[in-house]
Amino acid sequence: MQNKDITVLVVEDDDVDYMTVKRSFAKCKIMNPMVRAIDGVEALELLRGGQVDYRLLLFLI
Repeated sequence: MQNKDITVLVVEDDDVDYMTVKRSFAKCKIMNPMVRAIDGVEALELLRGGQVDYRLLLFLI
């Protein structure tokens, strides 16, 4: 499953957790482009700058 028009924004400061998300997406054959932000400030900059479309937001807590 994929939609090349949708870039996934992952906001995660832990390298291991980020790699877990990437592996999980790959295992499910979700091959959308992925952009990583280390914190909320960087994520907002990416969203405001138009690098990531925010039609769908996913929060992992």
